[in-house]
Amino acid sequence: MVFARPVPMQSGFTLIEVLIAITITAILGVGAVMTLDQGIKSKDYVEKRSLLLSELQKSQRILEQDLSQIVTRSVRSEYGDRQYAISNLDALNLMEFTRTGWRDPETFLASLLPEAEVKLKSNLQRVVYELEDDILYRRYWSVLDRAPDSEAKRQRILAGVKELELRFLDTESKWSDQWPTLVMLDDETLDGFRAVPKAIEIRLGHQTFGEIRRIIPLAGWDLATIAEPSYEAEEESEGAPASGTQSGTSQADEANSPEESP
Repeated sequence: MVFARPVPMQSGFTLIEVLIAITITAILGVGAVMTLDQGIKSKDYVEKRSLLLSELQKSQRILEQDLSQIVTRSVRSEYGDRQYAISNLDALNLMEFTRTGWRDPETFLASLLPEAEVKLKSNLQRVVYELEDDILYRRYWSVLDRAPDSEAKRQRILAGVKELELRFLDTESKWSDQWPTLVMLDDETLDGFRAVPKAIEIRLGHQTFGEIRRIIPLAGWDLATIAEPSYEAEEESEGAPASGTQSGTSQADEANSPEESP
């Protein structure tokens, strides 16, 4: 009698087990993709904020270097008119002033060549700050008393500036929204063209970092001896903005700024 050999049972996965494995793999894959995407977005956000912060810090250094070195040197415009050593009376500019500490790059490079004829230039520089389309610009000239063909160089300082307000501290420790002050303009015995403040307060409204406020003392003055400005009168009045303020979206009140001077 012949007996049939039993056929061994084949082991494998059922359809339900396969579906469950595929589902789990899909869930893990979606989770990994979402985690990777979130990491990339976080990295891009941090890098963008770092660039904005770096630009802000650089602009603050440039402002401090300029304002802390203001000197009592009035200049002549391209039309021959005398201009103040520092002033914010021009509605088209935030502020215009003369500063020291400038180093002419051409003179510096020529001094490195042993046989070059070095023509010494003044270390003074005329600077203008302007606000245009929410961007703070800096303009400067290579000469002080300008000729009709004198051209200014323009430097972008900071983007995202909604407004910028300036206040000036006079020698009597009184804060003013304009310079020269009304007292200087009315008193003929005072030389407003050469007068400079003790300190300048900057209130900058940035679209990312909000309001930034700094008080920069001019050369010869200590920040510890400077009185803090009061804003009680400003909080009570809700009228027009003070002079020395420009809105980044108002073309008539805005200005421009060049590449960093050496």
